[in-house]
Formats: sequence, structure tokens, C-alpha cells
Amino acid sequence: MNIVHNRIDKDLSSYKDFLNDKEYLINTKVKNEINHSFYLLYHLTIIIEDFCKIKRNDEPKVFLSEVKSDLIVIFDLMNMKYFKAARILLRSSIEQTIRFSLSIQRIKEYNTNKNKGIFGTTESLRKLRSSIDTHRTGRMTAFASDKFANTLIKTSIENLLDSYSYLSNYVHVNTQEHITIQNYLEDYNTVNNEEVIPFINLFNITINDIITIIYFFYISMALEGRLSKRDWLYTFEMLQPEHKEMIQLIEHSDLKSL
Repeated sequence: MNIVHNRIDKDLSSYKDFLNDKEYLINTKVKNEINHSFYLLYHLTIIIEDFCKIKRNDEPKVFLSEVKSDLIVIFDLMNMKYFKAARILLRSSIEQTIRFSLSIQRIKEYNTNKNKGIFGTTESLRKLRSSIDTHRTGRMTAFASDKFANTLIKTSIENLLDSYSYLSNYVHVNTQEHITIQNYLEDYNTVNNEEVIPFINLFNITINDIITIIYFFYISMALEGRLSKRDWLYTFEMLQPEHKEMIQLIEHSDLKSL
């Protein structure tokens, strides 16, 4: 027993040294990329908080709050180079974004029906409700792909669904390609650019798509939050060119066609 206890104490001491000496990505040569991720994430959290204040419906707020919480933790995991855990949580944040989108779409359709004097539950509303509540994610993602196929957020939805499928490989590991290569905590101190840069890019693109989707619902539902036009423009400047184009299309489209 003494041998075991001595080894435990030695390992605990080594772990404390590991924490003191740990290098974070934000202090490495990819610090500019990490800084950009932080700015994007900060803007998204402000947008989510604003959206949650102007929507009375609890369900969309729950989904968006989970998205925000997940992404904040993902950023921290990414900074510590714990990419497998970050990938799993990024998959979760995408799933919550899809459920949020379906939930808001259901509210949109219900309001449209009510304005037309239709107060019953339609087949479309039933399918939306079923897809939001289902634990069969394959069914939910397929429905979302079809539901938003003819909207201005089709590309962002498809981007998220493609990323969701890719990240699922790290949740249900069944190939050598997706097995975690780190065996000890010390292994995480090594920066592997072949792993780091692609994940940072995926994280950033995901945030770009989420911002685009939320803005779509701001415009299509004529929501008025506390964010000024300047606040939005500042956010849009940080987006990738293809997402800026999508924002432009949303802004210049007839609200009724959205």
C-alpha cells in the first residue's frame, strides 16, 4: 500500500506542476486565430442575450442559452488543447442551434396561421413539434434540411448539418482515424497545427453560421432588440465573405418571402 500511496503522491505533485507549466493556445503562435475566435464568440453571446430578452417564448431561449454555454466551454477546452472534448460539445451546440431554428420556425408559422384566422394545429406544426422533441437526431436533422431548403439560411443550416455529421465520428468512435492520440495529460502540451487550425476554423465557421441564422429570424420576424445598427455592422465585419453575402441577401429581401 505504501508503494501505491507514494506513487499517487508523486503523480499528484506532477499534476500540480503540469498545471503551473501548462501552455495555452492563446499564448502560442496561433494567438491571433484564438483572439479572433474570442471576438466572434463575444459578439454571438451579446446577440443571444439580446434575442432572449425580446422573445417571451421559453423554449427558444432554452436552446440558445445552451448554445451560448456550450460555445463558451468549447473555447476554453480549445485553448487548453482538449480537442476531443471540444468536438463533442461543438456537436451538442450545433444540435441545440437546429432545435432553436425549428422552434422559432414553429412560432413563425403559428403566428402566420393566426393572422390568417387559422387557430388549430396544422400538419406542418405537428411535424415541427415532433422534430423539436425527438431524441432521434437523424430524423431531426433530415427534417431541418428539408424545412429550410428554400430559405435564405439554407447554406448555414447545411453547413451546420455537415459539421454535425463530421463531429459525430468523434462521439461514436469506430475507426482508427478518430481515436484520441493523447494518452497522458503531458501529451496535450504539444501543439499540433494539423489539429489546431482546422478546429479553430470549424469553431469560427460554426459561429458565423449561428449568427447568420439568428439574424435571419430577427429580420423575418421583424424583431427589435437593443442592439443598434452599428452593433450589427460591427459584428458583420467580422464574418467571412460568404456569410456577409448571406446577410446582405437577408437584409434586402422582402420580409414576407422569408
